[in-house]
Amino acid sequence: MLLTFPFGSYTDLMLPQSKKVSGLNPFLARIASWNCLRLISSEKGISISTHIIEEAANVFEEVIILKDKCVYLKENTVELLDKCRYVSGLEEDVKNAVDGCKIINEEHIGRSYAVTVMQDGDGKIKAVQHVTVQPVSLQNLFIAICGQSNM
Repeated sequence: MLLTFPFGSYTDLMLPQSKKVSGLNPFLARIASWNCLRLISSEKGISISTHIIEEAANVFEEVIILKDKCVYLKENTVELLDKCRYVSGLEEDVKNAVDGCKIINEEHIGRSYAVTVMQDGDGKIKAVQHVTVQPVSLQNLFIAICGQSNM
């Protein structure tokens, strides 16, 4: 985990929370982090970066995904997950079901075909027989977004 405390427009203080990354004792790193948090006024922003994505999804209000050095997505966590789905089945059926949706990632798995989609505006998933529609986790959404070179 990495905590970033923006003190000014050009200065960030970063405190690594992972023993693998920092070589710090996790207990001492946690104490240092909380001491820094106490020093920050309520007007300052706190950015927390972690590799434990699902834990973060349950805590944070907003997700910002960076891709190719740019902000790819900035959205409320609950709203984002509500409109994203993992859809699988035979390719023709899946393509009919997600017609009009933004396809984030495609996978061919043997005879099966699966897509991660984002529903917005008129792009809603249609009910098609033999197609499975599942919620997508934030971690799987992140992988779908960042794993594609053409996104």
